[in-house]
Amino acid sequence: MSGIFKRLSRLARAEFNNLGSRLRPDSDASDADKELQEAIQSASEEVNSPTWPKEIREAYAALELPLGSDEKAVKKAYRELLGRYHPDKHQGSPEKLETANEITMRVRDAYQRLLDFLKERAAGSNAE
Repeated sequence: MSGIFKRLSRLARAEFNNLGSRLRPDSDASDADKELQEAIQSASEEVNSPTWPKEIREAYAALELPLGSDEKAVKKAYRELLGRYHPDKHQGSPEKLETANEITMRVRDAYQRLLDFLKERAAGSNAE
């Protein structure tokens, strides 16, 4: 059960890394809140420079990575998650096996989607 909580916490961290893009300064916010929002905004500007399609944001979250992670980080996260959730490691319990199959399919799909996206983006920047 602790594995589920660890995965949830990593997913929450990945989503939190993208939080700055959803925050907008309020006119009635305190100075400290405004400073915090400005810091988050400036830190997320690089990540927000390209438009991140929903499926790419979801793929980064499935691999528990912040938006904008490079191909090396994507491959590393893929290997780690596959090593942790591979169905062969959960043959003893039908429930765990089913969950492992589901997670593995999501991780593989997210990995392939991100690799395609990163290669396309690299080809686009090389053409310029």
